[in-house]
Amino acid sequence: MRSRSPASVPPPGTRPARAVTTSRTDSDQEAPMGPREQLVTALNEGAEAGRRGKQPTACPYGAGDLRRSAWLRGYAKNRRLPGE
Repeated sequence: MRSRSPASVPPPGTRPARAVTTSRTDSDQEAPMGPREQLVTALNEGAEAGRRGKQPTACPYGAGDLRRSAWLRGYAKNRRLPGE
């Protein structure tokens, strides 16, 4: 059995030091969007499509996706009506 030098053994009752980490905002990668952010983005995209006069079938989200309903709500709120 090898003996350890006293300097390499931490004193009892102490924790080893953790490595310093950087926050996600400091990295070059974008943090993944959360569900709320995805819905807000879809709502804003739908609103933009409604203002531009695109068809509601231009929605990029498939059936059953909550982002589709958010996109359509944004579209409906900002669409041009026939008399405009």
